[in-house]
Amino acid sequence: MKYLHILLSITLLLFSSCKEFGISDTIPGHGVKILKTPEGYRLYRNGEEYRMKGASGITNLELLHRTGGNSITAYEQFISNQFLDSANQYDLTVAIILDVTKPMHGANYTDHAFIEKQRERIYLFVNEYKDHPAVLFWIIGNELHLGQRFNW
Repeated sequence: MKYLHILLSITLLLFSSCKEFGISDTIPGHGVKILKTPEGYRLYRNGEEYRMKGASGITNLELLHRTGGNSITAYEQFISNQFLDSANQYDLTVAIILDVTKPMHGANYTDHAFIEKQRERIYLFVNEYKDHPAVLFWIIGNELHLGQRFNW
């Protein structure tokens, strides 16, 4: 439960960042929201609580659907309209991990030019896929802490 709270906090941070880009905290046409309830944060889709039951990866979508799964997590580099259409065909939603450069791979989060270049790349990617019905939400980076101390 602790990790769900962290994931939801990161997602809320992303929604705040999206507002900066003029993107709403509800994905247009998707009805996805994160709401704070007396029991904690909850994910809603089309007005109903949405509990993710899924896996990570880009294969075996039909098997995941057949076995009761409803969602997958996939990295940005594997996302295409064809992939999202396949997920949608099996009633699967996709949480997309946006590729954020890690400090161990040369990211310098004190360099404003680097930050702006990365921000623009992410904005263009999100803008390209944001309206696809299979998109559930975006995850900013993954395991950014590995291999090096932060310089921010």
